[in-house]
Amino acid sequence: MKLSNLRRKVDQLDDQLVRLLEQRSGIAGEIGRQKRDSGQPVFAPAREAELLRRLTAKLQGKMEAESLKAIYREILATGRQSQGGTRVAYLGPEASYCHQAARERFGVGTDLVPCPTMEIGRA
Repeated sequence: MKLSNLRRKVDQLDDQLVRLLEQRSGIAGEIGRQKRDSGQPVFAPAREAELLRRLTAKLQGKMEAESLKAIYREILATGRQSQGGTRVAYLGPEASYCHQAARERFGVGTDLVPCPTMEIGRA
């Protein structure tokens, strides 16, 4: 198949992905409303871990599991934003190891708050 045809197919898939991600975001917003109404927290780590396990089990060798997990961390962070957001405190300044670890774990869409000491982070 010609390069131009392959790129056209990828473009079509990207268009579908955008539509699906927007649908997902709308549903995540509704989930957030129901969580608020029932007093549940926005962040559900067990649910997210189970989702990642389920999705990586579906891979058929054309994509690395860690790549899929990285993509879904951002999708999940966007979903949490749609649900009202999540605020995560980390020890140290921006660009520190803790900042990078929090960003990797919770996604760039998460409100990351630097704390100069552990005592402030507990407040």
